[in-house]
Amino acid sequence: MLSDLIDLTNSKEFFDNLSISTKSLRMTRSTFEMDFQIFNDLTEQVLFECSLQAHGLAYSAESRMIETGVGYKQINLYDNHPILWNYQTSQYFILHGPVIDLPSLLGELYLVHQQVSGNWINFHSLVFGMSKRLNTAQETGIELPEPLIKSYLTIFQKHNLNFTPKNLRKNDGQYKTLIVGNEAITTTELNLGQPYIIAQRFSAIVTPM
Repeated sequence: MLSDLIDLTNSKEFFDNLSISTKSLRMTRSTFEMDFQIFNDLTEQVLFECSLQAHGLAYSAESRMIETGVGYKQINLYDNHPILWNYQTSQYFILHGPVIDLPSLLGELYLVHQQVSGNWINFHSLVFGMSKRLNTAQETGIELPEPLIKSYLTIFQKHNLNFTPKNLRKNDGQYKTLIVGNEAITTTELNLGQPYIIAQRFSAIVTPM
């Protein structure tokens, strides 16, 4: 069961003495499956044969999943995490410029964005169109995940940037994310390149050897 795999990889014994070695990885447009072994770092003895499956796949950092034995090896599952914000409710706002100090606006947005999202939501992708067109004659806007709206609008108001809410986008996909992390390096609240998968359902098989 997946809960067994999570408990195992978050145990003190695992953290101190065990690691993951990927055997194979298979993907389709909607599924992900990885077979791997858990072995003793000192003796190199294989202790468990494991298989991890994801269905209703939305995203996988598959190239980094193969490197799970290097640094990141603790598996956890979340149904409430900043990486999921792009798959949940968001609001589009039309922005009415110009802004007197655009670099200052972008700098303040960047700082609050990192503070709230832990770097799990790509800031530059979010503001790219807005920053290019805000002080031009072109209409511009920004689509914000719901947890970022309050922080962004506060800064817009500080810079006298007017905004009009438009389309509300809801996603009822009920996604979860499985993150392979290491609390000795960082918590999963902060993105430092941990491998992760986003899907609707996860399962695992753990077979002792």
